Parts: sequence; C-alpha cells; structure tokens
Amino acid sequence: MKNRLACAAMAVALVMPLGVASAQSTAKAATIRVYDATELAMARYTVIKRLWVESWQSIFDIPTHDTAAAATQALADAATALGADGVVNLSCIPSSSSLLSRAGYRCYGNAIRLKPLTGRAPGG
Repeated sequence: MKNRLACAAMAVALVMPLGVASAQSTAKAATIRVYDATELAMARYTVIKRLWVESWQSIFDIPTHDTAAAATQALADAATALGADGVVNLSCIPSSSSLLSRAGYRCYGNAIRLKPLTGRAPGG
C-alpha cells in the first residue's frame, strides 16, 4: 500500500511541472500579438525566425490545419516556443490536397522580438 502511494506521489510530482509549463505556454501563446506589417518599423524588432518557410524542406512539410484560425494559433504557438514577443508578416493561404499534403490552411510569418524603446521624450 505504501509502495503504491509512493509511486502515485512520484507520478504526480513528475507530471505536475509538465502541466504547469503547458499552461504557461498556452497562456503566453494566447497573448502573443500578431502585428500588421504597417504597425511596426523594421528598426523596432529583430526577426528570430521565419516560421515554416526557412528551410528547403518547407516545400514538403508546412503544417496544414482545418481552419485559418487553427493555423494562426499553431504559428503563434511556434513563435512562443522560440521566445518571440509577436509575429509580423503573417500570411495564411488555403491549400488544396496533393500527393504530399492534405487540404486546409497554411500560415507562415516572422517570429519577432521587440527591441527596447529608447528614452526619447514624446514628440522629440
């Protein structure tokens, strides 16, 4: 009996941090901002990664989702995993099925990290 309790306590102790990390990641992904290309000057951010189009493998393997919203959320989750503050130049396109992929929506964009603002006074 004691052995079972010890095993159960150990299992909870091992799984609990995973749930907390997942909840934190989900919360941040929900708050990650998708910027329109005209909202930020290029000097205000650094591109961390061009999501899902940087590699030659993107010809064969860009994630496809049933809805544009699901595709956008998956891209935001990927940006969050990289430590990004936002996504810029987001583009979602409908995709028909082919030999290599199923029909659905594919999104790509730039995961960005915002640069700190300088201490300039407003209007100056």
